[in-house]
Amino acid sequence: MEIMKTKSWVCFVAGRSGGHIIPALTLAQQYKEKNIDTNILFLSTNTELDKKLLSKQPIIDRLIHISLGNFPYKKLHKYPLFLWQLIISLCKSFYYLVRYRPQKITAMGGYISIPVCAISWILHIPYELFELNVVPGKTTTFLTSLVSRINICFEQTKNHLPANKCYPIAYPVRFSANAKIIPKKEALATLTFLSTRITIMILGGSQGSSFINNVMKKWIQSYSAYHSQIQIIHQTGLLHDQYVLEEFYAKNNIPAFVFDYSDELEYCYQAADLIICRSGAGTLFEVYFFQKPCITIPLETVATTHQYYNAKAMENLLPTLLTVIKQNELEDNLPLLNKAIVHFIKI
Repeated sequence: MEIMKTKSWVCFVAGRSGGHIIPALTLAQQYKEKNIDTNILFLSTNTELDKKLLSKQPIIDRLIHISLGNFPYKKLHKYPLFLWQLIISLCKSFYYLVRYRPQKITAMGGYISIPVCAISWILHIPYELFELNVVPGKTTTFLTSLVSRINICFEQTKNHLPANKCYPIAYPVRFSANAKIIPKKEALATLTFLSTRITIMILGGSQGSSFINNVMKKWIQSYSAYHSQIQIIHQTGLLHDQYVLEEFYAKNNIPAFVFDYSDELEYCYQAADLIICRSGAGTLFEVYFFQKPCITIPLETVATTHQYYNAKAMENLLPTLLTVIKQNELEDNLPLLNKAIVHFIKI
C-alpha cells in the first residue's frame, strides 16, 4: 500500500443529503483558503445525489464513494446486506486513512461517519463531528463517546449532548459577505425579472419537496388574481422534473426561473421578497444570513421531526421575519398559506 507522505491532507465526511454535503464543502473551501498547501480528501456515499453534488467540485483533491445504506431497523431481511456493506466500508476507510494519513477528519453525521470515525479512533487521527440540527441525529448520538469535540450551530443542541463536548460555532454558510451587498436591482436584472412584480422564492432543498411543489401549484391555481403581480424562483430539487413546473408557470403567465439545483443562489436570495422553504438547517441559516421574510414548512415523518425543532429555534432568532406552518395544518388549508404570504408581501 502506498502511503501519501509528501503532501498534507485533511478529510471531510458527508453523504446522502445536501444538508450534510454542502456545509462540508464550505468548510473544506474555508480550510483550503487558509492552508493552500493542504489537499482535501472527501469520503461520501455512492448515491446518485452524492455523485451529482460532488462530481464537479474543484476543491476536492480525492473523492471516495463508499456504499453504505441506512440502518435497516425492523427490516430484518436487509441486515445481511447492511452488515456486509459496513464491513466493506470499514475496510475502505482503513485503506484510505492509512494511505493519506489526514491531519484531521471532519464529519457531518450520517451513517457514513460511523466506519470513518471508528477507524480514525483506531489510528489516533483527530476527529470532530458537526451537528447541524437542533436535535442530534442517531449517528452523532452513537459516536459521542468516541469524539472529544462536537461543533453545534443551535444553542439548544447542548440539551441533547454532553455539554463539555459541545462547541457553539457559526453555521458554515456557503456565501461570502459580498453576497449580501448585491443590489436587488442587479439581482432582478440577472434573472430577467421585473422590479414591478413581487418575487417569491421556493426552496425544497437539494432533493426537492413534492409537498411544497404541489401546494404552491394549488395556491397559484386558487388565487389567479395574483398572477399578474408575482414572479417565481423555484428550486425543484435534483429528484424532481423542473420542466413540468416551467410549463405550469408559463401556462399561467407567471415569469419564473425554475431549476433543479444550484450552488450559486446569492442573486436569487437578493432578488426574493419572500422565501417559502423546508426547514433544513442549511436553508434556515441562509435565510438568517440574508435576513429575508420566510414561511417555512418543516418535513415531519414517522422517522424524523428534526426539521420542526430547527424551525422553532430559528423562529426565536427571526421572530418578525419567519413563520412556521406545520405540513399537516396546511394540507387542506390554502387560506392559511395565503394569510401567511400576504402578511409578508402586499398583493
